[in-house]
Amino acid sequence: MARFWTGKTFRILVALVLSLGLFLFCFHQVEWNRLWEAWRQANIFYLLAAFLPSLCILCLNSLQLKFFLPRFNQVSFFRMFQVVSVFSMTVNVIPFWGGHAFLVYWLGQKEKIGSAAALSVMTLDQIVEGPAKLLVFAYLALSSPLPPWIREGMRGFVLLVLIAYLILMAFAFRFRNQPHAEILEKKDRWGRVRAFIANWAHHLHVLRSFQSLWVTVLLATVMKALEVCAVFFLQKSFGLDLGWNAAVLVTAALSLATTLPLTPGRLGQFEAAAMLSYQFLGVPASQALALAMTIHATHTLPFVLAGYLSGFKLGLKSEKKSLTTALA
Repeated sequence: MARFWTGKTFRILVALVLSLGLFLFCFHQVEWNRLWEAWRQANIFYLLAAFLPSLCILCLNSLQLKFFLPRFNQVSFFRMFQVVSVFSMTVNVIPFWGGHAFLVYWLGQKEKIGSAAALSVMTLDQIVEGPAKLLVFAYLALSSPLPPWIREGMRGFVLLVLIAYLILMAFAFRFRNQPHAEILEKKDRWGRVRAFIANWAHHLHVLRSFQSLWVTVLLATVMKALEVCAVFFLQKSFGLDLGWNAAVLVTAALSLATTLPLTPGRLGQFEAAAMLSYQFLGVPASQALALAMTIHATHTLPFVLAGYLSGFKLGLKSEKKSLTTALA
C-alpha cells in the first residue's frame, strides 16, 4: 500500500483527477451549442497558419540545443531535430517530467555525450527560456492591465529565475575547468555524486560565455514570439480583433500555468489558463473555451506528428524497454 502512494500509478491518478477537475471547471460555464458554433465559424486559413510557428520552433530549438552540447557538431542538425521532435512530443503528452527524462537518456546514452553533459543540456534548455519569458512579462506590465493571478505569478517567476541563474552561474564558474581524473574516478557513493555534479556544472559552458548565452537567449525569444504569432492567428480565425497585446497576455498565462507539467498533455492546465485570460478580455465563456482548446491543439499536434515520425527514424520501437525505464 505504501508503494502505491509513492509510485507511478498514484502520480498518474493524481494527474488525471487534476485534469478532469480543470475541465469540469471550464465546461460548466459554457453552452454546448455556442461552443460548436464558435468552432464551425473558424477561418480555416488562419487555422492552418497557426500550425506553422510550431514547426519553426522545432527547428530553432534543435539549433539551440546544439549550442548546449559540449561540442556544437557533436550531433548533426537533422539528428538533433529528430531528438527534439520526440522530446517535444513527450513533453506535451506525458505528465510530470517524462519528456525531460527522455532527452537526458537519449543524449546521454544513445548520442553518447554522457549523462552529466546530457543533464546540463536539459538544464540550459530550461533556464535559457527564463529571460524570454521575462521579456514577455515586462512588455505586458508596461502595456496592459493584468489579471491578479498573472501579476502574482509573474512576480514569483521573476524571483525564481533570478535565484536559479545565481545558483547555476555559481556552479558554472566554480567548475569552469574540466574535473580531474581522480575526482571522476571516485568509487564511494558520495564521491561519485560529487564527480557527477562537477561534470554537470562544467558543461554549463553557455553560462560562462556571453556570446553563446546571448545567441541562445535570442533563439528562445524568437521561439516565444512565434508562440505569440500562433495565438494571434487563432484569434483572427475566430473573428476576434483583440490585437497583439491579447496574444501576448495569453502566451504569458500559458507559460505560467504550464511551468509545472502536472497533467497528461497539460490537459486542463492549458485550457483553464487560456480561457480565464480571454474571459478577462471580455470574450464570452463558450467562445473563450473553444479558442483555448484550439490553441492547445495547434500547439500540440505539430509536435506529436513530428515526434511520431521522428520516433520511427530513431528506432524507438526497439528501445521501448530502455525508454520505459528512463521515463518511469
